[in-house]
Formats: sequence, C-alpha cells, structure tokens
Amino acid sequence: MLGWFKRKKADPKKQIVEALGDQELPSFPVTVLQALGLLRDSSASLRDVGSCLSNDPGIGVRILKLTNSPAFGSRHPVRNVEHAVSMLGRVEIESILLSVGVSRAVGPATNKDGFDASGFWQGAARRAAAARALAARLHPASAAESFTAALLQDMAVPLIANAKGSSYGSMIQQANSDGTHLHALERSEYGWDHGAIGGALCQDWRFPETLSDAIGAHHEGLGESAVPPAIQLVSLLGDREGLGEEALIAKASDVYGLASDLTQQALSQATLDAASIAASFT
Repeated sequence: MLGWFKRKKADPKKQIVEALGDQELPSFPVTVLQALGLLRDSSASLRDVGSCLSNDPGIGVRILKLTNSPAFGSRHPVRNVEHAVSMLGRVEIESILLSVGVSRAVGPATNKDGFDASGFWQGAARRAAAARALAARLHPASAAESFTAALLQDMAVPLIANAKGSSYGSMIQQANSDGTHLHALERSEYGWDHGAIGGALCQDWRFPETLSDAIGAHHEGLGESAVPPAIQLVSLLGDREGLGEEALIAKASDVYGLASDLTQQALSQATLDAASIAASFT
C-alpha cells in the first residue's frame, strides 16, 4: 500500500471517489472560506475577519464555544466573535476556523450502521486536547496546528461510514472493542485508510500543506515522517475513553523521552476538556 507522501501526488478527487463512491462530496462553508481568505490577506485586519464571521451566527456560536473551552485557557469569558478574533490572533483563529469548517462540511453526523456520532466527536475532542497539551511540552510552536490536525485526523470516518454502511460499521465496532487499529482494518480491506482520504479532502479544500500532511500521514509510524510528534502520538487513542492510553504513554517515553507522569496528566486533563470541545462541533 502506498504511504501518504506518495499518494498525495495522485489526483485527490480520484482518491475520494474511490473511497466514497458517487455520494456528493462535502463543500466547505462559504463564510469560513471568506474569513480564511481575509486571514491570508496581509492587507486585511483582524477586525475585517471578525466582521465577516459575525455574519454567520451559527459559525460564531461554535467559535465562541471553542474559544471559551478549558483547552484554550481563556481567563475571562469571550462574549463575541470580534473579541475572540482579536484575542487569539491569526494563527489560533485559523486553527479554529478550519476545525469549525470541517465539522460543518462533514455535517452533524448521526448514528448509523455501527457508527456512533457522539462517541466519534468525543474521541476527536479528546485527541485534540491531548495533542495541544503534548505539543506544549514537545514542540510549543505547533500547538495550534496539533490541536486542529488531531481533531480532524479522523474526519473522513463519518463520510466513509455513510458510503460503506454496515461493513464499515463492523470495523469501527471491532476497533473500539478490542483495540484493533481501524486504519489496519481499512488497509487490509480497501488498500487505503481514513487518514489518506482525509488528506485528499484537505488537498481538495486547499488546506495548508502541513495540515494535509499531518492528517494524511498520522498513521505512518512514530518518528518516521515529518508529522509533529503530538499528532502521531494521539493517533494511538481510540474513540472509547482509555483505549490506547497505555500505548501512547509508552511511546511518548520510549520515542520522545517524555516522562510518563506528565503524559498521564495531559491525557487526564484532555478527558476532562473533551466534553466542552465536542459541544462546539455537534
């Protein structure tokens, strides 16, 4: 099976269709695209970004929920989008916008054929909070990127579940019951995994290449790719609470020299923070 860094050279739409069939591909929210454009325009101000986002109350509510979540550590409540944008700055608000945009594009996924929507977003939120905390210890400059990539690393799973139905649902249930890695089951059955399809979606949506790589290659192997360590580490966590924690703690110690007690603290706090983060996307 081709790894992500070889697959990324192929046509992303072809890879997406291979996985999802002829179902309509998700589109990115217009307001988010406009705001991202302003963030990348050096002549636009943060006030311009805030004004743009204020035009979509649904997006604004999600941004405020996430900004006020414990994972972002705001000392005082942030009451409006303009305040959130000015307080967080371009890097952090871009991270949040990409997260919110994907959750909108993927949609409020419902339980279907073995796929548990609530459990999925809870697991994604736990990985995101853990990645942010681990990045703060291992590579602080990429904490925002690590949060977003960890939150979105499994973003293709709901779409694949919708396309493949009960056969894929059985894979998800097996992964969450006995700890078998979902990507290993996918590779055996399809020749690709959800990370590669998520990476292809990122390419199709013209995400930053570093984020596309982080999502596409998060199962490539610890220490074997350019994906930041925190993102690779949390890919070991399953959607079910506690699943994969021992493996993560061991890898963090063996590969990156991170003290086990510090890793356990990060994971425990991530579990506490997950509910408020997940609420921002459901």
